[in-house]
Amino acid sequence: MQREFDTDPDPAELALDVLDVQLVNKSGNEYKGIAAIRAGNGVKEDVQVEVTADGDNVLWEIPAGALLFAVPDLETDTPSRAVAVPGADMFGFFDGPRCIDVAAFIMRTGLSQIVVCPDDSPADLYQYRGLRLSDGARIALSADRTPGGFVATNPDDGTRYQVSQDGLAILTPDGEVYNEPAIAVGP
Repeated sequence: MQREFDTDPDPAELALDVLDVQLVNKSGNEYKGIAAIRAGNGVKEDVQVEVTADGDNVLWEIPAGALLFAVPDLETDTPSRAVAVPGADMFGFFDGPRCIDVAAFIMRTGLSQIVVCPDDSPADLYQYRGLRLSDGARIALSADRTPGGFVATNPDDGTRYQVSQDGLAILTPDGEVYNEPAIAVGP
């Protein structure tokens, strides 16, 4: 990766540094993971990467537009951002829940950070990942798409987490409802 960033004229202009690459085996000789990349403008992003290796050759691929964080805006000379949620990119939060693939939904409330990640299963399922900001408590649950967003149910206690463009609703089994209005939603 670094060699191509240094020798290909387009990425070379962005002065990209590959800081770290973490991969997991997808199947056979295919791997999927995250590459931590810093641009010459000082902005650091985690970028999804897919790798195929046959022992002699290594082929890597990142999603189209994954390096936009490094491209200066022509009017302001500042990095472009694809997601309207502060402190997040298209994979989730820099200091909170993240997805390996591009997140299907990202939301920040006054009390929580939430991402909904696509699941690799053929059933088109999702995973709800939440972080309670007050104490750092995290939760990860299977989720289903609904007409207005996503819903996840905790199998341990029956608590339901519903997310939409409006915010997060937490419904307890005893009928209590806690609403957290959305501050920012993406992608």
